[in-house]
Amino acid sequence: MLAENAPKAQVIVENKSYPMYMGSYCWRGLENQSKCVNSLGAVKLARSKKVISVNSGERLKLNIVSHLKPNETSLYLVNGNKEKNVILKKNVFRAPLEKGTYYYTFGAWWEADYNIMSSGNAFYLFALTVT
Repeated sequence: MLAENAPKAQVIVENKSYPMYMGSYCWRGLENQSKCVNSLGAVKLARSKKVISVNSGERLKLNIVSHLKPNETSLYLVNGNKEKNVILKKNVFRAPLEKGTYYYTFGAWWEADYNIMSSGNAFYLFALTVT
C-alpha cells in the first residue's frame, strides 16, 4: 500500500483527540516520489498553534492516524535549545506535574518493506498547558 504523504498524528486525552502539527518530514510515496519539508523550530511553530489543556499527571496517548505504523517513535520535551527524552509505553505518557506550558516534538520513522512501499520520517509538534 502506498501513501502519498506522511500520516497525520494526534494526541488523545480522555477519549478526545487533538491534532498534532506537522513539522519537518521526508516521505517517499506514490511512484517512488520523495518530498522533504523543513519547518520552523518546534517551539516557535508550536507557539503559533492551539495548546492542549490537561491536568497535572494526566495520561496522554499519541496516535498515528494511518494503517501505516512506524517502525520507531520518540518523544522529546523541548525547553529552549534543550530536549529531554520522554519515555513512552505503548505511545502513552503522563503530563508534567507542575503547572505551565510545555512543548513537545514527536518523531516517527517508517522503513519500506515489500508490503508497504511508503517510507520516511516525520516530526510532529504539540503543546500542553498543565492546569
